[in-house]
Amino acid sequence: MEKERREAMALIILRRMSEKYSDSWFNSKTELIGFAKQLLDETGKRLFSVRKNSDKKNFVDFCERCTAGNFIEGDGEMAIATLQLDAVGKMNGLQKKGDKRFAPHITADEVREIFTDFKLTKEERLDAVSLLEWLKKDAFEKVTRKIKREKTALMIAHKRNLIVKAPWYSSKREQNSVAGQLRNEMDKLMFPEKKDKLTFADFLERTITGKYIDGDGEIAVAWVIFHYRHKMVWLSKEKKERFKPYVTIDEVEETFTDEEEIGPLQLSQKQLLDLLSLIDWVKSLTYKKVTRSSK
Repeated sequence: MEKERREAMALIILRRMSEKYSDSWFNSKTELIGFAKQLLDETGKRLFSVRKNSDKKNFVDFCERCTAGNFIEGDGEMAIATLQLDAVGKMNGLQKKGDKRFAPHITADEVREIFTDFKLTKEERLDAVSLLEWLKKDAFEKVTRKIKREKTALMIAHKRNLIVKAPWYSSKREQNSVAGQLRNEMDKLMFPEKKDKLTFADFLERTITGKYIDGDGEIAVAWVIFHYRHKMVWLSKEKKERFKPYVTIDEVEETFTDEEEIGPLQLSQKQLLDLLSLIDWVKSLTYKKVTRSSK
């Protein structure tokens, strides 16, 4: 389904959703702004700046146009980004519940739901099914990659603990300082409140046994992001040839031959490849953060 048709159908769906749910899309302005901050275009680039108030107002205005149905140029891209983020949220929920609908293809029940929920013409129904199929496949791939990253980060945390032997930090103050700086992939603080830092302390305890609980994967990935951001700052100053938004050939070779840091982890070939995939993703993410902060 080409981009133009996807966007046109996405606008129709959001208009119908606006009619069905009235003004209850978001419980508060804060929730709406939080949603806007997470919106990405099809290339993975943020649609709205985290800091610009004018950008936040643009999304508020877009939501109002969804209600009125008087769209302007550029709304199609926002509509697709909105439905993509919504689809990822739903797929996350299906995966955690072990629901059989956590799959890259739509089911007959989902087709019936979209036909029941929205008043669509025969032509619109065909495009709606194509859009839903595209959204599900996209969301499934994103959630699957996220799960893989989290599993790899948790595995590495446990294996490193077998070597370094907890505690990870020299003092409680240092540990709390790290907890206060941890951010997820959307740059949101993991532990904004002082009391939340106990959650990080409990997570560190679980890295000893490897018996993790729900939510630990996101903490582990945020921890990797934190450490790699510091490394990227160092690379930008000391080893500029490696300050790239991707893993370099030298880094690949070192990962497979490093006897000091990687060797003791005793990783299988698959685990090494998963580790490289995680590092490649983190490098891309932190490269953007370091480049922005240096401007």
